[in-house]
Amino acid sequence: MSDEIPVIQPVDREVQTMLDQANMPGQPRLVDMTPQEARDWCAELFIAIADPVEVASITDHQVPVDGGEIICRVYDPCPDEPLAVMVYIHGGGWVLGDLDGADPYVRRLADTCRCVIVSVGYRLAPECPFPVPFEDCLTAVRWTASHAAELGGVAGAPLAIGGDSAGGNLAAACALALRDEDTIELSCQFLIYPVIDADFERPSMITHATGKLLEREAMQWFWDHYCPEASMRSDWRASPIKADSLAGLPPAIVTLASHDPLYDEGLEYARRLEQSGVPVTLLVAPDLIHGYTGLADQFTRCLEEVTRINLAMSHLMGRIDSS
Repeated sequence: MSDEIPVIQPVDREVQTMLDQANMPGQPRLVDMTPQEARDWCAELFIAIADPVEVASITDHQVPVDGGEIICRVYDPCPDEPLAVMVYIHGGGWVLGDLDGADPYVRRLADTCRCVIVSVGYRLAPECPFPVPFEDCLTAVRWTASHAAELGGVAGAPLAIGGDSAGGNLAAACALALRDEDTIELSCQFLIYPVIDADFERPSMITHATGKLLEREAMQWFWDHYCPEASMRSDWRASPIKADSLAGLPPAIVTLASHDPLYDEGLEYARRLEQSGVPVTLLVAPDLIHGYTGLADQFTRCLEEVTRINLAMSHLMGRIDSS
């Protein structure tokens, strides 16, 4: 991994215009809402994409989990041939987000990587707090591995795993768990501006505490709902950076945004992975904010960065498949 991190630049002009509107006095604040009010608010803000990226086959599957079931949505861009498989976990602070919200980005990822993607509809906090979302995602990975061939993948082939924000947290934690279990092999991990630690004092958390959509107070709100018992937040399943060792994990792509409260924890995790002998590709967007994968259909610069990180993941998966 190169330490030549790009110099931070002003936020992209179009994105900044959106932020200026979002930060006007009187705008709703996430931390003043209940989880359900926040979900309803996000649903109202959701912009349906007029022309989503076409994927040949999209199917929903019910997956049994401890205490119930979840839905996994399977994207297969080429049903006529077996493909590599990636398990993808959406973000939303473990409290918000769903399969539909993740759909536009997952379509792009499946199309670019030419792989089957299993998008995980894990149960949300606070109704299902830590460690339930983690356990749901781990169960989804096991289910995917055991059904890979019928989902359009190659039976027995290593799986990729990825996720954004809280989904990146869950993906990183699953990678650690699967390394220790040594039953399912992962080919690589794709961590998009991941939540890595329940620490609100890193410099980026202070510098970008307000005004960039994701705020420091909001991260505290998310953690309070996801893992209300503070002593549990040092568990590596909640804070992957707390793991005793990161050695033996699969190659990683870590993508960060310079104007993101989570920037420093993501950078520290990438560096620790590399120090542990894990091959790491670090991709930094010097002019973007947290959540840019969800803004690709609104802002040209976000689409450019999404294209860049997806191509990097496609190249990594291609190198692994051919090795």
